[in-house]
Amino acid sequence: MSFSFLPMGPARAESESGTLKAFFFYATEEIPTGLADKCPPRPEVEMPVAVAGIVTDIAVSLIGKAAESLVDAVAARTQAEATTLDVTLPIEGFFTEKGSVAVTGGCLLFHNGNNADASDASLLMSLALVPSFDGSAFRFNVFQWRFNRFLNPNPSHFFQNSRLRDVVLKIEFLTPSSAGLGTRAVFVEHVFQGVDQKAVENAFLTNQRLPWFASPSKPTLPSSTPPGRYGPLNVRITIIETTRPNQFARWVQDIAKEKRTDIANAAKGALRQSLDSNFAATEQMKLNDAAATAYTGYKTAWDDAITYRGQKPKKLDAAADQAAKEKYSADLLAWQSNLTVKSQNVSAKRTLARSAFEAADLSWPGDLPAVNID
Repeated sequence: MSFSFLPMGPARAESESGTLKAFFFYATEEIPTGLADKCPPRPEVEMPVAVAGIVTDIAVSLIGKAAESLVDAVAARTQAEATTLDVTLPIEGFFTEKGSVAVTGGCLLFHNGNNADASDASLLMSLALVPSFDGSAFRFNVFQWRFNRFLNPNPSHFFQNSRLRDVVLKIEFLTPSSAGLGTRAVFVEHVFQGVDQKAVENAFLTNQRLPWFASPSKPTLPSSTPPGRYGPLNVRITIIETTRPNQFARWVQDIAKEKRTDIANAAKGALRQSLDSNFAATEQMKLNDAAATAYTGYKTAWDDAITYRGQKPKKLDAAADQAAKEKYSADLLAWQSNLTVKSQNVSAKRTLARSAFEAADLSWPGDLPAVNID
């Protein structure tokens, strides 16, 4: 996979074969002339909406999580019937130094053309990234979708179909980690099975609003942090097309057999919860208790950090001797180091608490004040 940056400009990347190219333009960046008409006008932040509405949109059920693992496994397989385009794009940062969403009004664009203006692309999509009013979630608004012909228009095997396809589009946000390209924070996925080219061409509409997704976790930054973009991400775009209609479903079934026990347990629990009100109430109580415990842990870590911040070594007067000054410097460094660790612990506890509230379908009460290291 090749990564490249335009100096002081937008991020761009292309697949190793050069078949798929991707760009991300922040709202403050100039878009090259040839691509300017491919990106939407800079949208405004979404108007305030009920938090419960966002939580409902971004909630993922147990069955959804099981299906997600199957789709991942399918995408990882190499199949004779499949044409796969894949590109990973590095984004400088999701947030600003103040914690607001830096990607507001940004344009994610990808296509399979060779011309600088993508005029020869048979596949092109551009999306505006729009955060919620409080920045806790975001959605994509479709500006352009082009799919003029199949990726493999002339399949060569006798069992393949010249008219129908399965098409999968997947966009993942990966937070950097030691594991390959990173740990997935958010993913957007659309699967179209047994469709003809016209159906895929009309799969997305201009100005179509895609569902809400939870924003990645905000980094904890000291108040002295200079202006910039923080919280870097890798954005991976994958497009799969099969020349055998409903082949994707067959692969899912095959993998489902391999994971039968895990999926059966998830399905059994979800089914029981939907039919047994007592069981559902008990499970909800468990989620509520877990959320309360997680928030208590978050508050405890915050209290500890704030208390420790108040223990900053006091400045010496001008008459202090050299030994006292050296001890003060050592104590100050130790205080800063320990407070940094405690601040990071608060951030980790906040992430766990927010996840627990989302799992329980509870409105997040809000972040505690930042632990500044002054």
